[in-house]
Amino acid sequence: MTATNVKAKDEASVPIVMPTVSKEIDPSRMFMDHSGQLIRHWVIRLPQGFVAGDLGATTVWRKVQANARLALRRHDHIYAIAWDESWAAEVTVSDANNKEVALSKPRIVQMESRIKQLPDDGDYHIEWMGDGFRVIRNVDPAIMTQSVANE
Repeated sequence: MTATNVKAKDEASVPIVMPTVSKEIDPSRMFMDHSGQLIRHWVIRLPQGFVAGDLGATTVWRKVQANARLALRRHDHIYAIAWDESWAAEVTVSDANNKEVALSKPRIVQMESRIKQLPDDGDYHIEWMGDGFRVIRNVDPAIMTQSVANE
């Protein structure tokens, strides 16, 4: 968490805590699609705020590489899905060690926008949360339900 100072109406400085968005890949959001004798294929749900250009950063894989069962190896294939599912990328691991992963040039696939708008009745709205759909209260963005596969 980082704190920033904002001027209030009485001109006093009030610290406001803003969450920092980690661009590191969470190992719990990484799933093996299939594994052959030499090459493994992974599907990864990227964190919120992650853009295609971040795939070039070798250090975002630190947590994944710390897990011996999930650690990526040279020639592994990755299908990375953006948080909001607006794009996906196909890449191959070109080099990896215990802290970093270097990827080939990604093949970006732009996904079409939703056919219909998600429901919003003024009090509550449905929002994609990366692992499924949830109902969010509009007054304060409180999550009202657990994630479900469809809206």
